[in-house]
Amino acid sequence: MRAAAGLQAGEEVVLELVEGELHVRSLAQTMARARAMVRQLISGKSGATVDDFLVDRRREAEREA
Repeated sequence: MRAAAGLQAGEEVVLELVEGELHVRSLAQTMARARAMVRQLISGKSGATVDDFLVDRRREAEREA
């Protein structure tokens, strides 16, 4: 079962109960899923990335100087 799920022996897993079913994912799979969800949420939105935030902060710091 572990091999079929793409899990390695000793690997950390995340357990999630969804509609009475137990879902088991590796931590890496869970993080990849979360990153994909964030990319989808911020896609095409200006000012939504860390780089955009840093640019804004630098501009504010320049105005304050």
